[in-house]
Amino acid sequence: MTEDEIFEAIRSDAGPDVPPVASSEAVAEAEDAIGYPLPPLLRRLYLEVGNGGFGPRGGIIGVRGYDFWQSDIYADITESALAFRTDPATHGRA
Repeated sequence: MTEDEIFEAIRSDAGPDVPPVASSEAVAEAEDAIGYPLPPLLRRLYLEVGNGGFGPRGGIIGVRGYDFWQSDIYADITESALAFRTDPATHGRA
C-alpha cells in the first residue's frame, strides 16, 4: 500500500470528522519540542490529512492547534514533549 492509498483510506474511514490539517509552523514547533523530526509518514499525515483525531483508540493526538480531542494530561504532542523536557520524572502522570 502506498502512502497516498493510506491517506485515502484514512480519509474515507474518518469521514468528515477529521480536523483541518496542521500548519507547517505547528509541525516544526512539535519537532523542535521533541528534539528530532517526526517520521515522514506522520509529518505528511499532519500536513495533508488532518491534525490528529483519526486512527485507532480515539486517534492520534495532533500538534498545536489540535482541538478534536484533548487528553486528560496534555492538549497536544508539543505540550507533552515540552513537559517531558521540563520534568521527565512526572511525564505521563496526572
